[in-house]
Amino acid sequence: MEKTILDQLDILAAKYKDGSLFSEIMDEESTIGIEIKRLKAELAQHKKKLVEYETGLKCLYLDKASGSISNSDYQFLSRELSAGKELAERKVDLCTENYNKILRSQEILREKAGVLESYSRPKELTRSMVETFIDHIVICSSSDGTSKQEIKIYWNF
Repeated sequence: MEKTILDQLDILAAKYKDGSLFSEIMDEESTIGIEIKRLKAELAQHKKKLVEYETGLKCLYLDKASGSISNSDYQFLSRELSAGKELAERKVDLCTENYNKILRSQEILREKAGVLESYSRPKELTRSMVETFIDHIVICSSSDGTSKQEIKIYWNF
């Protein structure tokens, strides 16, 4: 089984070295970069809208205090602005959460590239390598009565 795993790691390392896996990683990195820019812009837009609602509520209160608007108008507009502010706050929170997730994805992708680079062409299988690269291994029972068993390796990549 060790030889099978080392052979698979060699294939992964070769794909990384010849550029195909590196290219896949860079494509994913580029996609993540685009998504980060989009989320930054969206977050800025939602934060701006939130400030507008907060400013509107402050101005509305000052208009009420100065007697410029009636109590019923104040209550109506206050409810409308408060609802808009709450929606903007939820959008800021959701956008921030998505932004943090995508940053984490980018970090994980960079870690994977570094790990592949550091374990290229291994001579022997170490526990660290198993823990890094293998999610789990399934050893199937023999279906034809022989001692041969199928081994399925599920990778973390």
